[in-house]
Amino acid sequence: MKIRNIFIGILAAAGLIITGCQEKDPIQGEPDLTLTPSELTFDTQDAATQTITLTSTRDWKVKGSLPEWVDVSPASGEAKPDGITIEVTVTANDAADRTASVDFTIGTVTKTLSISQKGDGTAAPGGDGTAESPFSVAKAIEFVSAMEADVESTTEYYVSGTICQIKDVSGVQQYGNISYLISDDGNYDKATSFTCHRGLYLNGAKFTSADQIKVGDKVVVCGKVLNYYGNTPEFAQGNKIVTLNGQGGGETPDPGPFTVAPISTILALGEGSAIGDGIGIEGVIISSADLNNLISQRGAYIQDATGGLQLRFTANHDFKFGDKVKINLSGAKKGAYNKAVQVEVDNSMAVRVSSGETVTPKTVSVADFLANKYEGQYVAVENVQVNIQDLSKTWVVAGAHTSINIDEKNGSKFIVFSSRYSKFGSETVPQGSGTLKGIAARNNDDIQLIFAQNSDYAGLTGARFGNDKLFSVAPAELNVSADAESATFKVNGNVAWTASVTEGDFVNILYGQSGNGEGDVVLEFTKNESEESARTAKITVTTTEDVPTKSYVVTLTQAKKAGAVSGDAVTIILDAAAKPCAEFPEGSTGVTKMTTYTIGEYQWTFSPSAGNKFSWYTDGYILWGKKDGYILLPAVSGKKLTNVTILTGKGASTKVQVGVYNADGSSVVAGGDVMTLAAQNSEFTWEVTGAEAGANCQLRVASAHNAQLQKLTLIYE
Repeated sequence: MKIRNIFIGILAAAGLIITGCQEKDPIQGEPDLTLTPSELTFDTQDAATQTITLTSTRDWKVKGSLPEWVDVSPASGEAKPDGITIEVTVTANDAADRTASVDFTIGTVTKTLSISQKGDGTAAPGGDGTAESPFSVAKAIEFVSAMEADVESTTEYYVSGTICQIKDVSGVQQYGNISYLISDDGNYDKATSFTCHRGLYLNGAKFTSADQIKVGDKVVVCGKVLNYYGNTPEFAQGNKIVTLNGQGGGETPDPGPFTVAPISTILALGEGSAIGDGIGIEGVIISSADLNNLISQRGAYIQDATGGLQLRFTANHDFKFGDKVKINLSGAKKGAYNKAVQVEVDNSMAVRVSSGETVTPKTVSVADFLANKYEGQYVAVENVQVNIQDLSKTWVVAGAHTSINIDEKNGSKFIVFSSRYSKFGSETVPQGSGTLKGIAARNNDDIQLIFAQNSDYAGLTGARFGNDKLFSVAPAELNVSADAESATFKVNGNVAWTASVTEGDFVNILYGQSGNGEGDVVLEFTKNESEESARTAKITVTTTEDVPTKSYVVTLTQAKKAGAVSGDAVTIILDAAAKPCAEFPEGSTGVTKMTTYTIGEYQWTFSPSAGNKFSWYTDGYILWGKKDGYILLPAVSGKKLTNVTILTGKGASTKVQVGVYNADGSSVVAGGDVMTLAAQNSEFTWEVTGAEAGANCQLRVASAHNAQLQKLTLIYE
């Protein structure tokens, strides 16, 4: 792989998928996964084994890394609707009682097995990361190094150490944070030091001076952890010092004296206006740290009788739905995040007055909700249901922030947003109609509902309204390599349908000759041994129901056998200096779902990451989202993709990571290793050796950063 860093101009692209057929034995019905039991208790310090029964309608696997003292066998397998026995083994425990969680997943559904084992009451060597037994630095490095790269933990951990290096104090003045490193012995060595990235002072207060900490100080630090780039264990931004040289920050913050003002007076200020000294608010929290349904545990929503407000704390907090809170806003400003009103709050300036306050949602019309009349408030919207196209989904899809489309009885539409961290994300959306509750929130030009409690969607139990007869297929075109022997496309909707091969006698339907509602059609065929030409088949899917389009044709094109193609290399260029095609989304409108376009003489598919959009901007770049967003690159019959060069955007992130993957995005192709596009307006090149002739590849984002491209150049040989 060669990287060229020439500082000229354009791209950051992400991989793309062709709906292929990797599923060995598709199972009819909704995705489902169960664990029986879902909790195991080992009442012995000795090594021991217990079993659970797993049932699944899809291939399953253990998600992420196992704790070092737990083993699961088997750790993956094929669909087992009748159940399979899983052995769970723990090692001998000569330290304190310990617990662990193991996630099992089938992709769209994840279930957690909770494990606990008795110990001898002594502290675990190196600690267990709790407030009572913090990790040593060595133990923290070991623990975090085993985590998946660039995936922030959902749990906060405690680490005890000595400051060995002050890394960056530039954030003190504006953000009140400092980056520093700790070690067990107080000496700096990259291999034995742990980074506290943009950390806060005692009790989550902002640093006011760079000299509040120094090398040699003994600290206990609390926060979420991250295996940055897979090689740097660290605390994620927002960590806080719990004790400094043995002194704590106190359990209850003291916000000092202030005058309580109605939230409406804050909302009436101009954006960027200072709130003023001695001014604060008092209200009830309507989000919940326990539910974890915001994109950060630093976020919260508060309301009083006059309005609602989005808060951004300087560190993670533990405020729950129904907590009455007083907050001193002296020195704060009325800000905005993605056009939503937001105020940044120092944790030390907020104090819980009481808990368990009754919060009754305001019943509002959809028209007023969409007009953003209730931003930041707890509301109820009546006569709604999940859109028919989303009924098979869970609230969180594929482990990403997810938007579910909602229909109102009179035709209005809005979305429910769920964080990928939410506790309810694996639940299938309700199938009926009724009332939804939640926080009225704004994200740029979208008005959305965010659940505050699990019960917020319990009201969708009534009969569905409307005609609801829908029918479609996706994708309409399948391009496969000469060596491929199967492919899959999906029928969407809720009507009865049949599928048949109407052209191409080399193709048979292995599964999905008919169905009722959403289902897969799985095709089987032989390898194409012809070195002369590709071959084509057509599969027709029809319904007799009363829908606008009663018949669809899916075209399968199988490339000819490699080795028979002569002639010059083929170069394809996607240049964002101009809009790629008339249908391509522009500016903030964007598109949130996988879409295929004909650009020039080739087909390109763009798929943004969940909760994000792809779009072309008049500044001359394409933005296509964050981690798992991708571009499905064109396939050229008989030729292999050998070179990919992207020109990053002039304002692109310099931390975004991108790789060249196979057509289904399951693995990087040889020569397509993930690299960091570490400079703006610069070229980066992959010399690909592992692509198949006539097959698609994905250009896929592998980090939680927005990808931009000005230009993408592909060479096929």
